[in-house]
Amino acid sequence: MRRWFGKASIWMVFLALVLAACFGYLHFIFQESPEQQLSAVEKQINEHYRKYRAFQYRWSGAPYAPMRGPLTTDDQNTAQKTLKITLGDLDRAEHSLGPSVRSIKLRGRIELLSGDYDHAVQHYLQAIQQAPIDSNLQLELGIGFALQAQRDDRALDYEHSMEAMLEAARQSQAPEALFDIALLFTEFPLPGKAIDCWQKMLSLETSEGWTREAQKQLSILKQMQDVRQRHIQELTASAESYLAHATPADAALELVVDEAIENWLPLAASSGPNRAALEHLAAALKTARQDQWLSDMLKAPSSPDNSAALKLL
Repeated sequence: MRRWFGKASIWMVFLALVLAACFGYLHFIFQESPEQQLSAVEKQINEHYRKYRAFQYRWSGAPYAPMRGPLTTDDQNTAQKTLKITLGDLDRAEHSLGPSVRSIKLRGRIELLSGDYDHAVQHYLQAIQQAPIDSNLQLELGIGFALQAQRDDRALDYEHSMEAMLEAARQSQAPEALFDIALLFTEFPLPGKAIDCWQKMLSLETSEGWTREAQKQLSILKQMQDVRQRHIQELTASAESYLAHATPADAALELVVDEAIENWLPLAASSGPNRAALEHLAAALKTARQDQWLSDMLKAPSSPDNSAALKLL
Protein backbone atom coordinates (compact mmCIF):
# COMPACT_ATOMS: atom_id res chain seq x y z
CA MET A 1 0.00 0.00 0.00
CA ARG A 2 2.81 2.42 0.90
CA ARG A 3 4.51 1.60 -2.40
CA TRP A 4 1.26 2.42 -4.27
CA PHE A 5 0.84 5.78 -2.50
CA GLY A 6 4.46 6.58 -3.25
CA LYS A 7 4.01 5.92 -6.94
CA ALA A 8 0.76 7.92 -6.96
CA SER A 9 2.51 10.91 -5.37
CA ILE A 10 5.26 10.78 -7.98
CA TRP A 11 2.68 10.71 -10.75
CA MET A 12 0.77 13.65 -9.20
CA VAL A 13 3.92 15.72 -9.00
CA PHE A 14 4.79 14.81 -12.58
CA LEU A 15 1.28 15.71 -13.75
CA ALA A 16 1.45 19.05 -11.92
CA LEU A 17 4.75 19.85 -13.61
CA VAL A 18 3.34 18.94 -17.02
CA LEU A 19 0.26 21.11 -16.46
CA ALA A 20 2.39 24.04 -15.29
CA ALA A 21 4.56 23.71 -18.36
CA CYS A 22 1.50 23.62 -20.60
CA PHE A 23 -0.05 26.69 -18.99
CA GLY A 24 3.26 28.52 -19.26
CA TYR A 25 3.54 27.63 -22.93
CA LEU A 26 -0.05 28.69 -23.63
CA HIS A 27 0.52 31.99 -21.82
CA PHE A 28 3.64 32.59 -23.92
CA ILE A 29 1.77 31.78 -27.14
CA PHE A 30 -1.37 33.77 -26.43
CA GLN A 31 -0.13 36.72 -24.39
CA GLU A 32 -0.63 40.13 -26.04
CA SER A 33 2.37 41.84 -27.52
CA PRO A 34 2.97 45.49 -26.50
CA GLU A 35 1.57 46.62 -29.87
CA GLN A 36 -1.56 44.55 -29.27
CA GLN A 37 -1.82 46.11 -25.82
CA LEU A 38 -1.67 49.59 -27.41
CA SER A 39 -4.41 48.58 -29.84
CA ALA A 40 -6.53 47.46 -26.90
CA VAL A 41 -5.88 50.79 -25.15
CA GLU A 42 -6.89 52.72 -28.28
CA LYS A 43 -10.11 50.71 -28.45
CA GLN A 44 -10.85 51.51 -24.79
CA ILE A 45 -10.22 55.22 -25.40
CA ASN A 46 -12.56 55.30 -28.39
CA GLU A 47 -15.22 53.46 -26.41
CA HIS A 48 -14.89 56.02 -23.63
CA TYR A 49 -15.23 58.84 -26.18
CA ARG A 50 -18.37 57.18 -27.59
CA LYS A 51 -19.94 56.69 -24.17
CA TYR A 52 -18.99 60.00 -22.55
CA ARG A 53 -18.36 62.35 -25.47
CA ALA A 54 -17.63 65.64 -23.72
CA PHE A 55 -16.48 67.91 -26.59
CA GLN A 56 -17.44 68.46 -30.21
CA TYR A 57 -14.04 67.83 -31.78
CA ARG A 58 -13.02 64.43 -33.11
CA TRP A 59 -9.75 62.65 -33.86
CA SER A 60 -9.07 60.15 -36.62
CA GLY A 61 -11.10 57.00 -36.04
CA ALA A 62 -13.24 58.47 -33.25
CA PRO A 63 -16.61 56.68 -33.24
CA TYR A 64 -19.72 58.79 -33.67
CA ALA A 65 -21.75 59.61 -30.59
CA PRO A 66 -24.06 62.54 -29.84
CA MET A 67 -22.79 65.14 -27.41
CA ARG A 68 -23.53 64.31 -23.79
CA GLY A 69 -25.07 66.77 -21.39
CA PRO A 70 -23.54 67.36 -17.96
CA LEU A 71 -22.65 64.04 -16.33
CA THR A 72 -24.10 62.99 -13.01
CA THR A 73 -21.68 62.58 -10.12
CA ASP A 74 -21.90 58.78 -10.45
CA ASP A 75 -21.18 58.98 -14.20
CA GLN A 76 -18.21 61.29 -13.56
CA ASN A 77 -16.78 58.86 -11.02
CA THR A 78 -17.29 55.90 -13.35
CA ALA A 79 -15.71 57.77 -16.26
CA GLN A 80 -12.65 58.71 -14.22
CA LYS A 81 -12.24 55.14 -12.95
CA THR A 82 -12.33 53.71 -16.47
CA LEU A 83 -9.76 56.27 -17.62
CA LYS A 84 -7.47 55.31 -14.73
CA ILE A 85 -7.75 51.65 -15.75
CA THR A 86 -6.97 52.56 -19.36
CA LEU A 87 -4.02 54.67 -18.24
CA GLY A 88 -2.69 51.73 -16.23
CA ASP A 89 -2.93 49.50 -19.30
CA LEU A 90 -1.03 52.12 -21.30
CA ASP A 91 1.66 52.33 -18.61
CA ARG A 92 2.17 48.55 -18.75
CA ALA A 93 2.44 48.59 -22.52
CA GLU A 94 4.98 51.42 -22.39
CA HIS A 95 6.94 49.55 -19.74
CA SER A 96 7.40 46.69 -22.20
CA LEU A 97 7.73 48.68 -25.41
CA GLY A 98 9.09 51.99 -24.20
CA PRO A 99 7.47 55.35 -25.05
CA SER A 100 6.60 55.69 -28.73
CA VAL A 101 4.80 58.23 -30.89
CA ARG A 102 1.70 56.06 -30.74
CA SER A 103 1.76 55.62 -26.96
CA ILE A 104 2.36 59.34 -26.39
CA LYS A 105 -0.57 60.16 -28.69
CA LEU A 106 -2.83 57.77 -26.75
CA ARG A 107 -1.70 59.37 -23.49
CA GLY A 108 -2.69 62.75 -24.95
CA ARG A 109 -6.14 61.40 -25.80
CA ILE A 110 -6.65 60.14 -22.25
CA GLU A 111 -5.69 63.59 -20.96
CA LEU A 112 -8.12 65.28 -23.37
CA LEU A 113 -10.91 63.02 -22.12
CA SER A 114 -10.04 63.70 -18.49
CA GLY A 115 -9.92 67.48 -19.04
CA ASP A 116 -6.15 67.76 -18.54
CA TYR A 117 -5.65 69.84 -21.68
CA ASP A 118 -2.33 71.38 -20.66
CA HIS A 119 -0.56 68.03 -20.31
CA ALA A 120 -2.27 66.78 -23.47
CA VAL A 121 -0.78 69.70 -25.45
CA GLN A 122 2.65 69.00 -23.94
CA HIS A 123 2.49 65.34 -24.95
CA TYR A 124 1.33 66.12 -28.49
CA LEU A 125 4.19 68.60 -28.90
CA GLN A 126 6.58 65.91 -27.66
CA ALA A 127 5.22 63.39 -30.16
CA ILE A 128 5.36 65.91 -33.03
CA GLN A 129 9.07 66.40 -32.41
CA GLN A 130 9.48 62.72 -33.30
CA ALA A 131 6.92 62.68 -36.13
CA PRO A 132 6.56 66.24 -37.50
CA ILE A 133 4.56 65.22 -40.58
CA ASP A 134 1.97 63.13 -38.72
CA SER A 135 -1.33 64.84 -39.61
CA ASN A 136 -3.22 63.07 -36.81
CA LEU A 137 -0.85 64.49 -34.20
CA GLN A 138 -1.27 67.99 -35.63
CA LEU A 139 -5.04 67.60 -35.54
CA GLU A 140 -5.11 66.41 -31.94
CA LEU A 141 -2.71 69.18 -30.90
CA GLY A 142 -5.22 71.59 -32.45
CA ILE A 143 -8.00 69.99 -30.41
CA GLY A 144 -5.96 70.47 -27.25
CA PHE A 145 -5.39 74.17 -28.02
CA ALA A 146 -9.10 74.66 -28.85
CA LEU A 147 -10.21 73.09 -25.57
CA GLN A 148 -7.70 75.26 -23.69
CA ALA A 149 -9.15 78.34 -25.41
CA GLN A 150 -12.69 77.35 -24.42
CA ARG A 151 -11.66 76.71 -20.82
CA ASP A 152 -9.60 79.87 -20.38
CA ASP A 153 -11.52 82.16 -22.79
CA ARG A 154 -8.17 82.93 -24.42
CA ALA A 155 -8.33 83.87 -28.09
CA LEU A 156 -4.62 83.23 -28.70
CA ASP A 157 -5.10 79.49 -28.21
CA TYR A 158 -7.69 79.48 -30.99
CA GLU A 159 -5.02 80.87 -33.31
CA HIS A 160 -2.63 78.09 -32.28
CA SER A 161 -5.44 75.59 -32.75
CA MET A 162 -6.26 76.81 -36.24
CA GLU A 163 -2.59 76.75 -37.22
CA ALA A 164 -2.22 73.11 -36.13
CA MET A 165 -5.49 71.99 -37.72
CA LEU A 166 -4.76 73.70 -41.02
CA GLU A 167 -1.38 71.96 -41.06
CA ALA A 168 -3.19 68.65 -40.51
CA ALA A 169 -5.54 69.40 -43.40
CA ARG A 170 -2.61 70.40 -45.61
CA GLN A 171 -0.98 67.03 -44.96
CA SER A 172 -4.16 65.00 -45.33
CA GLN A 173 -7.61 66.04 -46.53
CA ALA A 174 -9.31 63.81 -43.96
CA PRO A 175 -12.94 64.50 -42.98
CA GLU A 176 -11.93 64.67 -39.30
CA ALA A 177 -9.65 67.64 -39.94
CA LEU A 178 -12.26 69.48 -42.02
CA PHE A 179 -14.89 68.76 -39.35
CA ASP A 180 -12.75 70.29 -36.60
CA ILE A 181 -11.70 73.27 -38.73
CA ALA A 182 -15.36 73.99 -39.53
CA LEU A 183 -16.08 74.04 -35.79
CA LEU A 184 -13.24 76.52 -35.26
CA PHE A 185 -14.43 78.80 -38.06
CA THR A 186 -17.87 78.74 -36.43
CA GLU A 187 -16.28 79.68 -33.09
CA PHE A 188 -14.34 82.66 -34.53
CA PRO A 189 -16.95 83.37 -36.13
CA LEU A 190 -16.27 83.09 -39.86
CA PRO A 191 -19.53 81.51 -41.03
CA GLY A 192 -18.74 81.67 -44.74
CA LYS A 193 -15.51 79.71 -44.30
CA ALA A 194 -17.24 77.32 -41.90
CA ILE A 195 -19.92 76.59 -44.51
CA ASP A 196 -17.25 75.86 -47.13
CA CYS A 197 -15.52 73.44 -44.73
CA TRP A 198 -18.73 71.63 -43.82
CA GLN A 199 -19.60 71.16 -47.48
CA LYS A 200 -16.15 69.84 -48.33
CA MET A 201 -16.16 67.55 -45.30
CA LEU A 202 -19.56 66.13 -46.28
CA SER A 203 -18.22 65.24 -49.72
CA LEU A 204 -15.60 63.02 -48.04
CA GLU A 205 -17.44 61.65 -44.98
CA THR A 206 -18.59 58.02 -44.98
CA SER A 207 -20.01 57.78 -41.44
CA GLU A 208 -23.77 58.22 -41.24
CA GLY A 209 -23.61 59.66 -37.72
CA TRP A 210 -20.90 62.23 -38.44
CA THR A 211 -22.71 63.15 -41.66
CA ARG A 212 -25.92 63.89 -39.74
CA GLU A 213 -24.08 66.08 -37.25
CA ALA A 214 -22.28 68.03 -39.98
CA GLN A 215 -25.53 68.53 -41.91
CA LYS A 216 -27.16 69.90 -38.77
CA GLN A 217 -24.28 72.32 -38.19
CA LEU A 218 -24.37 73.39 -41.84
CA SER A 219 -28.13 73.96 -41.73
CA ILE A 220 -27.84 76.17 -38.63
CA LEU A 221 -25.07 78.25 -40.23
CA LYS A 222 -27.02 78.73 -43.45
CA GLN A 223 -30.06 79.88 -41.49
CA MET A 224 -27.89 82.35 -39.59
CA GLN A 225 -26.41 83.61 -42.86
CA ASP A 226 -29.89 84.09 -44.32
CA VAL A 227 -30.99 86.06 -41.24
CA ARG A 228 -27.84 88.18 -41.42
CA GLN A 229 -28.31 88.88 -45.11
CA ARG A 230 -31.91 89.96 -44.55
CA HIS A 231 -30.76 92.23 -41.73
CA ILE A 232 -28.12 93.84 -43.96
CA GLN A 233 -30.77 94.46 -46.60
CA GLU A 234 -32.97 96.07 -43.95
CA LEU A 235 -30.12 98.34 -42.87
CA THR A 236 -29.16 99.44 -46.38
CA ALA A 237 -32.57 99.66 -48.09
CA SER A 238 -33.08 103.28 -47.05
CA ALA A 239 -32.36 105.73 -44.27
CA GLU A 240 -35.84 105.12 -42.86
CA SER A 241 -35.32 101.35 -42.89
CA TYR A 242 -31.95 101.78 -41.22
CA LEU A 243 -33.47 103.80 -38.38
CA ALA A 244 -36.17 101.17 -37.91
CA HIS A 245 -33.78 98.22 -37.61
CA ALA A 246 -30.36 99.42 -36.38
CA THR A 247 -29.11 99.15 -32.82
CA PRO A 248 -26.01 100.88 -31.38
CA ALA A 249 -24.16 97.57 -30.89
CA ASP A 250 -25.13 96.17 -34.28
CA ALA A 251 -22.15 94.26 -35.73
CA ALA A 252 -23.38 94.90 -39.28
CA LEU A 253 -23.31 98.69 -39.01
CA GLU A 254 -19.94 98.97 -40.73
CA LEU A 255 -21.47 97.37 -43.80
CA VAL A 256 -23.80 100.38 -44.06
CA VAL A 257 -20.99 102.91 -44.47
CA ASP A 258 -20.70 102.67 -48.26
CA GLU A 259 -24.46 103.07 -48.66
CA ALA A 260 -24.45 106.02 -46.26
CA ILE A 261 -21.63 107.85 -48.06
CA GLU A 262 -23.05 107.25 -51.52
CA ASN A 263 -26.76 107.91 -50.98
CA TRP A 264 -27.47 109.47 -47.58
CA LEU A 265 -24.67 111.96 -47.05
CA PRO A 266 -25.33 114.06 -50.19
CA LEU A 267 -28.91 114.58 -48.98
CA ALA A 268 -28.13 115.10 -45.29
CA ALA A 269 -28.96 118.82 -45.40
CA SER A 270 -32.31 118.36 -47.09
CA SER A 271 -33.62 115.10 -45.66
CA GLY A 272 -34.46 114.64 -42.01
CA PRO A 273 -34.35 110.79 -42.10
CA ASN A 274 -31.02 110.85 -43.91
CA ARG A 275 -29.55 113.23 -41.34
CA ALA A 276 -30.89 111.17 -38.44
CA ALA A 277 -29.57 107.90 -39.93
CA LEU A 278 -26.12 109.44 -40.46
CA GLU A 279 -25.98 110.77 -36.89
CA HIS A 280 -26.94 107.33 -35.54
CA LEU A 281 -24.29 105.66 -37.70
CA ALA A 282 -21.66 108.23 -36.70
CA ALA A 283 -22.31 107.61 -33.01
CA ALA A 284 -22.16 103.85 -33.51
CA LEU A 285 -18.83 104.06 -35.39
CA LYS A 286 -17.38 106.31 -32.71
CA THR A 287 -18.38 103.83 -29.99
CA ALA A 288 -17.41 100.63 -31.79
CA ARG A 289 -14.17 101.74 -33.50
CA GLN A 290 -13.31 105.07 -31.88
CA ASP A 291 -13.73 106.41 -35.40
CA GLN A 292 -15.24 109.89 -35.58
CA TRP A 293 -14.66 110.90 -39.19
CA LEU A 294 -18.37 110.78 -39.94
CA SER A 295 -19.18 112.81 -36.83
CA ASP A 296 -16.67 115.46 -37.91
CA MET A 297 -18.09 115.51 -41.43
CA LEU A 298 -21.61 116.06 -40.12
CA LYS A 299 -20.39 118.99 -38.00
CA ALA A 300 -19.16 120.81 -41.08
CA PRO A 301 -21.58 123.54 -42.25
CA SER A 302 -23.61 122.45 -45.22
CA SER A 303 -23.58 124.40 -48.47
CA PRO A 304 -24.85 123.84 -52.01
CA ASP A 305 -21.27 123.33 -53.19
CA ASN A 306 -20.64 120.61 -50.57
CA SER A 307 -23.85 118.79 -51.45
CA ALA A 308 -23.05 118.93 -55.15
CA ALA A 309 -19.52 117.64 -54.52
CA LEU A 310 -20.80 114.74 -52.39
CA LYS A 311 -23.24 113.72 -55.11
CA LEU A 312 -20.31 113.43 -57.51
CA LEU A 313 -18.35 111.03 -55.21
